[in-house]
Amino acid sequence: MRELAERRKDFKKGLDSDACRRGRTETSVRIRKDKKIDSLAKRRNMTVAIAENPNPTVPGDSMNDAAVLKPVRRVYTVEDIPCLMSKLSDTNNSMDSVLEAVQGFRRMLSTADNPPFQSVLDCGALPIFVQLLHCTDDRIKFESAWALTNVASSDYTPAVVDIGAVPSLVQLLLSANSDVREQSAWCLGNIAGDSPKLRDCVLQAGALGPLLKNIAEPAANSLLQNCVWTLSNFCRGKPQVDLNLIRPAIPVLADLLSSSKDVGDVLIDVCWALSYLSDGGEERIQAVIDAGVTAHLIKFLESNDIRKITP
Repeated sequence: MRELAERRKDFKKGLDSDACRRGRTETSVRIRKDKKIDSLAKRRNMTVAIAENPNPTVPGDSMNDAAVLKPVRRVYTVEDIPCLMSKLSDTNNSMDSVLEAVQGFRRMLSTADNPPFQSVLDCGALPIFVQLLHCTDDRIKFESAWALTNVASSDYTPAVVDIGAVPSLVQLLLSANSDVREQSAWCLGNIAGDSPKLRDCVLQAGALGPLLKNIAEPAANSLLQNCVWTLSNFCRGKPQVDLNLIRPAIPVLADLLSSSKDVGDVLIDVCWALSYLSDGGEERIQAVIDAGVTAHLIKFLESNDIRKITP
């Protein structure tokens, strides 16, 4: 992420409207990319910290200061792919066996350095992950969505779309399990953030309505944060998103701006979404103004947080 002075310099390019917009777009892309990488790294680091521990057990503190031994999760590599595929492909395997296989692939794709995306694509696991999004076990749905999320965070995002994952992920935004909903939203956010073409693909699959429902009634703060971040990706990109397609999101963004839901980066993502939506013709600008956000945005100019000021 750029130094504060450089980001402030971009923000001050106000005399040249074209240069200002270019600078704002470049900054927004950088922030979105950095945020996506940072968010995924947190999960990958958590996995690596457990998997790469050389000891067979990990001591932990208990109420009486006695050591509690915790099992260490196995490290999976490309050498394990044939075995994992065998477990995934065998319809006679138990749910626990399938879960173990999906977790193996997910951990493999969550490694900090050079995850073997190409090898996992080549073995044919991705279509099975999509099939497993429809299974009855929420644990398997969650792990499958997580594996697809990691693939969608890479340069192989189109592969996730090509195997038909988007409609299944959209459906899971209405899952009874909030963790499944959150992971599905995260994956769709990665897909939408890849390119305007894939953004439109996600929106045309009907993702906006279920996503807005999760924002209006979040089961947890993390769900709210991920869904608002995903919504900001629905709004960004050039060519711009069809205003009529994204219009239902504007009052939701306005409500978030005026609410007390300043959790994590929620308000920052709301500002970016409104910035993307208003970056265009008079109709787009007027649609944002009519939502009643102007006073709140002006107030943000007094903030000490440059991340709120820049968009």
